[in-house]
Amino acid sequence: FCTINNVTCTISHWKTILPDLLIMRKAKLNSRSDRIIKILGLVSFTFLMVIILSPGLFTRELNSEQAEAIEFMEEMIASISNHCKNSNLEIDSNIDPNLSGLIGLEWTEMTSTLGHLDAKRTSIQAEMAATIVTLLTEAMVQKGDTIGLACSGSFPGLMLACLSASKALEINCKMILSLGSSSYGANRMDLTVLDMFAILRDKGLVQESLVGVSLGGEQDLGVGWDLPVILHLIDKIKQSGYPFIREEKLSMSVEKRAELIGVRDGSIKLLINSGGAMANIGTSATILKVKPGLVSKMRMPDPDQQGLVHKAWEKEIKLIHLLFIKGLALEYGIRWDRAGSLHAE
Repeated sequence: FCTINNVTCTISHWKTILPDLLIMRKAKLNSRSDRIIKILGLVSFTFLMVIILSPGLFTRELNSEQAEAIEFMEEMIASISNHCKNSNLEIDSNIDPNLSGLIGLEWTEMTSTLGHLDAKRTSIQAEMAATIVTLLTEAMVQKGDTIGLACSGSFPGLMLACLSASKALEINCKMILSLGSSSYGANRMDLTVLDMFAILRDKGLVQESLVGVSLGGEQDLGVGWDLPVILHLIDKIKQSGYPFIREEKLSMSVEKRAELIGVRDGSIKLLINSGGAMANIGTSATILKVKPGLVSKMRMPDPDQQGLVHKAWEKEIKLIHLLFIKGLALEYGIRWDRAGSLHAE
């Protein structure tokens, strides 16, 4: 005889009731697991909705420099937007509902790689300028210091954010631009990142030293673009009067950048990389593992795969890396893909 759940049964009965008991036990466990999963799912969903519906959840009190940087960036955005309007440059309101002019098209003749629209929209929020102020402050950059800014055309909003932060903190900025852009960046022939900089300069909104401009794209030479596109962009760069970076090899372009921006002689305190220009980030996939923001560690690839950021790291120059926008937004509480407003809350 045996006793199971206070029921006395014979061995012959055991074989009969055992399968049912096991099924009941399994069902009980499954039911408990299902309840736990449902509760966790409900909690996660509730938390997500709170984040979406409560824009002030992660907001922080701004200091004077952060608030000023936001104002500068909003003024810069308005300047570019007004230029587009006055010049009758058509803007697709479906992808750039604010008509900022900072969001390009999905694909153009000068597009280098695929990009994500939500990341581009997130990057044009004025809060980005406050975030750059935070990063520069964390790096102990002070008034009067000189930094380097290497930008591709992929995130023109980040260029504005960095320029605004530099202006608010009263630091000097030496800049290099690469015209190539991923999807939805500054990938229009009539509104490249160089054109945007010129608009801001002519309005007296920036006084940065633009020390070099390159075509960008594959090998920093626009490899793969049609010849008329390359010739048009070359003419645009030459007419700008800024130094034209055009070297036969990518490694030579990297060295030229290091010389122009102050990495080689260590004359800059910090380097900001914005976007994924090949001459800036190199050709090794290890750069994809570098966390966004102020860099604390970075693996050095082989010399022939290195970019400007690696040259700076080798010189022990502090580095801010702006490429993985979602990670940056999560870290600093910037709402993701807020297409409806460019203003801070």
